[in-house]
Amino acid sequence: MLLYKSFVERFSHIQLLRQIKGLLSWDQQTYMPAGSVDIRAKQLAYVASLAHGEATSSKYRDALAEMIDIETEEIKLEGLSKIAVSNLKQWCKDFKRTTKLPQSFVQAYYTTTATATEVWKKARATSDFGSVASTLNFS
Repeated sequence: MLLYKSFVERFSHIQLLRQIKGLLSWDQQTYMPAGSVDIRAKQLAYVASLAHGEATSSKYRDALAEMIDIETEEIKLEGLSKIAVSNLKQWCKDFKRTTKLPQSFVQAYYTTTATATEVWKKARATSDFGSVASTLNFS
């Protein structure tokens, strides 16, 4: 159980980064001043990139692998609560999914979606949906 608690404490900052990313997105949807999209896109890309880098790091993988077999998802520790076992299995699935995305994609995704969100707000009001396609490089 000590190994599990240590893992949770050691990597809780990843979840904090994800929560900050969510807060930045929420603020963009609700209160962000007009003309702030460029800096917001950079902020989102930066925080998402930090979280992705930490969640795919060898330190994270190695710490997780001490508790669960990453390939088979078999728990290596005994005496864990059902919640801890469930958490480990979910973290393992998240790790495998997250490592499929390169960090450069994560940065580009958040930059693009932040920018496209603002274009979408204007396009929806004026029915100019072509402007959204050009933001997403569909044109």
